[in-house]
Amino acid sequence: MREFCVQYQETDFDFLCRLLAEEGIFFYFEFQPKQHTLIFCDNADSLVTGETISYNPNPEATRRESMIWRFKRAERVRVSSTQLRDYTFKKPGWNAQFGKQASDLDNQRQAYEYFEYPARFKQADRGKAFSQYRLDSLRNEAHQSAGESNATELVLGTRFVLKNHPDKSLNRPWQPIRLSHFGRQPQGAEAEADLQGSGTYYQNHFQFIPITQTWRPLAIPKPQVFGPQMAMVVGPKGEEIFTDKFGRVKVQFLWDRYGEGNDRSSCWIRVSQPWAGAGFGGITIPRIGQEVIVSFLEGDPDQPIIIGRTYHAENLPPGTLPKAATQTIIKSQTHKGKGSNELRMEDSNGKEELYLHAQKDMNTVVKNDQRTTVQKGNKELFVELGNQLTQIGIGFLTERIGGGRITESNMVSVKTSKAGVGEAALPGTQTYQADDEILLKVGEQTSILMNNEEIQLKFGESIVKLNANGVFVNGSKVGLNSPKAESDTGEGAPAAVLSPTEEQAQDGGGGRMAHGGEIGQGGASGQGSAGSSGGKGDKGGLGASGEMCKPPQMGQSGNPSSPLSGGVGDVPPGAKSFMPDKRTLSNKQCPSVGHPVNPVLGIKVLGEEVDFAFEGILPLSWTRSYYSDQIGTGWLGQGWSVPGVQRLVKVPAGMRYIDEQGSELALPALEPASGAVFLPEHQLWVQRTGYDDYVLQPLDRRLSFSFTGLRLQDGVHYPLTKVEDRYGNQQRFIYQPQTGLPQYMIDGNGRTFSLLFDTINEGKDTRLISIALLAKQADLSEAQKDLHRQGEMLVGYAYDEAGDLSQVIDRYGNITRTFSYRNHIMVSHRDSAGLEAYYEYDNPSLTGKVLRHHTNLGEQWQFVYHPSYTEVIDTLGRREYYYFNEHQELTGQIFADGSQSQNERDDMGRVVKQTDRNGKTTRYVYTPQGQVSKV
Repeated sequence: MREFCVQYQETDFDFLCRLLAEEGIFFYFEFQPKQHTLIFCDNADSLVTGETISYNPNPEATRRESMIWRFKRAERVRVSSTQLRDYTFKKPGWNAQFGKQASDLDNQRQAYEYFEYPARFKQADRGKAFSQYRLDSLRNEAHQSAGESNATELVLGTRFVLKNHPDKSLNRPWQPIRLSHFGRQPQGAEAEADLQGSGTYYQNHFQFIPITQTWRPLAIPKPQVFGPQMAMVVGPKGEEIFTDKFGRVKVQFLWDRYGEGNDRSSCWIRVSQPWAGAGFGGITIPRIGQEVIVSFLEGDPDQPIIIGRTYHAENLPPGTLPKAATQTIIKSQTHKGKGSNELRMEDSNGKEELYLHAQKDMNTVVKNDQRTTVQKGNKELFVELGNQLTQIGIGFLTERIGGGRITESNMVSVKTSKAGVGEAALPGTQTYQADDEILLKVGEQTSILMNNEEIQLKFGESIVKLNANGVFVNGSKVGLNSPKAESDTGEGAPAAVLSPTEEQAQDGGGGRMAHGGEIGQGGASGQGSAGSSGGKGDKGGLGASGEMCKPPQMGQSGNPSSPLSGGVGDVPPGAKSFMPDKRTLSNKQCPSVGHPVNPVLGIKVLGEEVDFAFEGILPLSWTRSYYSDQIGTGWLGQGWSVPGVQRLVKVPAGMRYIDEQGSELALPALEPASGAVFLPEHQLWVQRTGYDDYVLQPLDRRLSFSFTGLRLQDGVHYPLTKVEDRYGNQQRFIYQPQTGLPQYMIDGNGRTFSLLFDTINEGKDTRLISIALLAKQADLSEAQKDLHRQGEMLVGYAYDEAGDLSQVIDRYGNITRTFSYRNHIMVSHRDSAGLEAYYEYDNPSLTGKVLRHHTNLGEQWQFVYHPSYTEVIDTLGRREYYYFNEHQELTGQIFADGSQSQNERDDMGRVVKQTDRNGKTTRYVYTPQGQVSKV
């Protein structure tokens, strides 16, 4: 199928012959008394077998019947093979090269190759066919012979059979491919007398080839376009922008007499962009009515590409030229409306300016530091209608003002919601003035109230009032003119002085503790950070980053940087807490071996392989993880986990949370619309917001994970339905009401992803087949399969006969991953680089352990399991030892060079002392709420 085909500067006949030659088609005529028929043919097998003609080389023989008197066979050296190559942007990684080798090369060298690029094919079947057609046409004369005869039975498009030739091998069918006719016929008696009785005379010269060979026309050079051309962008009536998922547009060429200036005027044409990467770069779509410059790849009129745009008398540049010649402007226009977004740079000497205009909203996301420096002049912020919010999730607000500060407001409200320290130091005078009342409060017991009637100081039950009537003191003890006030800790007893460690512990890691970056190598696995920095949390969890791909693993405690906590913050005073009466489950994350194997648990693992990712306010990264001991069958089959599989399950004792590895966590019994409950060992908030609605939050509450009841035939399910940050940005799952499987996923930028499930293995199993990015205006009320087919394919999944994931296919159709299994347990996998890894188990089941692991690169590891340690032997015979406790938590490691590392853990599984292989020891102190307070 040709996407675009242009007849350019060639006649109709030349155009038709060129296309027939490309497709390997020849034609001939059948002549009949009342009609002539044009026949197209692509194989010699369809030729009609004609007459049998005798061979008679005797020149004296009477030639009153059809005979062949000259039959000359010839062999010629011609091209022996073809190699055709092309490229298609729809499959940039595709090796689009195909070749054919001639089979009839007796007495000829095989080194005469013909190579052609571009070969004008975009599909594999066409590439294979074109390489054969080209070889056939270039070898037309390889076995081409010649002859002379008077046989009128020789007709192109038929075969003839030769007989009576002394070389018996030639007495067989042949096909003529070229005929030249000679003859004369006297007109009346006088003409016959002039010819001296010779009478009517006819003979022909012909060329022929074996019937086993298909004659094909030689490729005809395509007319070329010399230089770029101008065109106008077109589209459907009523549209301003018309494009496809590749950013292509359609145009009306100025020479096109028949185009109507709509979406049928041309093929989709690619547009050159300033930067084009995988999900990044720069893009500006030419809009309908704009003038563009079109070039042609290799001068081919069938392969246009837009290389530039130009203004004209109706589409003038932004700004008034030449007055605005010093301005560099990037200005868009509101789609189907009035307005624009604009970035303008003024370079006029002394008037330099950078101007930025947003027609509606303006969002700026900074993942690290942002600094604004005004070296001279003023900085002004105007909010004409609306509010201004400055929100600091975790940290401080510091303002340094060299001069004064003036705040004018009709109403001022200042509130501090969490514990912290505030200081104000002024070298001069500080003045507070209020017309009605000033109230200062510290905690629940201490306050100072000042108004026009009185001043009141309060501490607990002790009160001092000053008003026009005098001074009034109320307290259990009142001391006047005392040189030393008594301490509230007892008669003459000095006040307790806290050590820095105790002070931090009581403070709960709040405002007094400096939260730095990563500290050491703590965590339940011995691998995660024991620091209190924010971010994604431990591997497999979901931290404060908002990546939907990392579901919360609340069943894996003992990690100072808890998966949901983001590693910072503390429990507010008076918050409810819930403490289960059992130790939490051990973490499956630990130092891995090979590609990879968990040496402590002996399981095969694959951690978070990314299939696609999108940046945004809430980044979306779709990943796959595999654990050979994982119970249950997920969307990709047994052992596999993907975003969104975590859920809540109702049990008689209440609710349980099940993470993506199948680990369970008991939640406290809650009443609908009750307050949040804090689980200190998991650094997790749990709240029941409605009868069938639950919300889970990390410690700092930067994200909320909502689970909503979904009523199906077998009961109520509680899948993950929403992830939301504190600013209202959301990622949502939409489920099929009949099956309970996810149907659509909407990220924080409003992009909609279709998750297509289908039955496999004759309807025995249901699996996730593919994920597609839908068009922005997709109507979700339409059939999902239609929307999915129209969207941009991001990833596909294929399965074996047992229902296990066997292939991962990327957006270009390339197989990037292959897997094989035994009894649903992974025994091998292969990546796109060709690395193959194999695994042998003591038994292929959920309880099986890997005994041997090797690759096609010659790598090998053997595993020997003991009650408290695992011995690993590599290809060179080197040994490493991994030690663990009864909870399968890593406690130490002996490396191949003899160096060691050790972890000491408390009853909660938290690392309290860690010694690395260089002998450096790090200790960790935790608050009662489970936060690191001292390192």
